[in-house]
Amino acid sequence: MKIALIAAGAWPRMGGIENSLYFLSRELLSAGHQVKIICYQLPVELPPSEVHEGVEVIRIPILKSHRLPHLRLKWEVEQAAEGLERVFDAFQPDYIWSRYHTMGLAAIRAGWRHKLLHIFPITAELASRNIISGKAPNVKEFVKRRINYWLNCSAQGRVERELYGRAKCVVFSHFMGRELRRAYGDKYITQINPGVDLSHFTPRDALEVDRLRLELGIGSGERVILSVGRLAAYKNIPILISALCEFGDNVKLVIVGDGPEQQVLERQVKDMNLKSRVLLVGRQLEALAIYYTMADVTVVPSVVESFGQIYLESFACGTPAVGFSSELAECDVATNEVIRDGKTGRICKQFSASALAASITDLISLPRDEYLKYSDNCTSLVQERYCWKLTVENLLAITEASKDGSADEN
Repeated sequence: MKIALIAAGAWPRMGGIENSLYFLSRELLSAGHQVKIICYQLPVELPPSEVHEGVEVIRIPILKSHRLPHLRLKWEVEQAAEGLERVFDAFQPDYIWSRYHTMGLAAIRAGWRHKLLHIFPITAELASRNIISGKAPNVKEFVKRRINYWLNCSAQGRVERELYGRAKCVVFSHFMGRELRRAYGDKYITQINPGVDLSHFTPRDALEVDRLRLELGIGSGERVILSVGRLAAYKNIPILISALCEFGDNVKLVIVGDGPEQQVLERQVKDMNLKSRVLLVGRQLEALAIYYTMADVTVVPSVVESFGQIYLESFACGTPAVGFSSELAECDVATNEVIRDGKTGRICKQFSASALAASITDLISLPRDEYLKYSDNCTSLVQERYCWKLTVENLLAITEASKDGSADEN
């Protein structure tokens, strides 16, 4: 079969959605299907077409844009529809799997005749929440953020609502399904598990870990708390830095990632006199599995998280995790669907630095044999439930059912 994967970006851009395209295409190729990835030509320096590991990446140029979100998204859809129509005429795909709202709607506008499958990563409201996260420095900035939040939420929501009504909807968490129904009305939505790269995220050997500890200045007897992800306000990393104060000097916090909140975090670390215990190491794509293996626990303190790929990567490396409960009023997260409390990590049921520290302590204070049970549970879970081959098989089954009209679309 011929399958077109459409999204905002693809290789060489790196990110959660871009990575998923890579693994989906790789599994589809292995199963004997023909695959093309179609995305926007951003940045413009990228070639309009190139082949990466046997998959052609076709990029559609965006020749005009606008600061106002409503016009920007309208023009993105129009320009993408023109480019997709040309690609579809040449490629004649059997199926289209979409991972970005404007691209998904553009495919429908381009005249795609069958039910389009769209994997919703997040809703407009949740995606826009980052604009108003964190404390505004003054009233003017507060008002500016609120206006930007409303404009972005309204514009993206308009695109998503139409796409939601016309596509076969797939999500990676039940939480995300509930958010979609709350935002756009009741509808049949299919939940499946995503995959994780088990060839890369696997426990690394002691020599690699010791080398990294030496490089970072972490002693062999010191415990390591790890945070991985974009340094954005909704990731809520300040509460984790505050939680570090509950531990002795033999516990260090390693923060992997970059983003707009880096200076805020650096200032907090300085003000709390924690510079010797908090290491902000930037993005670490190649060495990330070693960081997970080195850590005693991975903590995801986010207040908005539609799934939590970081949990899977950590589990694959044998490291249990801690996150805030999905039942907390302060959080819109899928933690309870990913962490098995008391088996692969701890779910923190109170929204405070001290409660977070207590959940972390539950793990790092375990006797060695008990901790190893957690570690074994982590690796077993991802191997059984979170492989990309199974994800592709599920997506193919969903698409076939939709094409045959046998899937419930109410």
